[in-house]
Amino acid sequence: MLSDPVIGIVAEASRYWWLHLIRGVAALIFGVIALAYPGITLVFLAALVAVWALILAFTEIAQAWRLHQIHRRFHT
Repeated sequence: MLSDPVIGIVAEASRYWWLHLIRGVAALIFGVIALAYPGITLVFLAALVAVWALILAFTEIAQAWRLHQIHRRFHT
């Protein structure tokens, strides 16, 4: 028997069934494009990973700097 939280999650997901449909259609289209143009897909994915890495690096550096300032303020 399903518990109340599980039923709530299923009910919420079923309210937005059309979002799942749109995601499925988009995934199908992108999959076909990736198979038809593997070179461009590889370049796009490499660029996406590079942008993600740059954003992650900047946020990690900013967070480290902020934590350093907090640590210095409370431990001096």
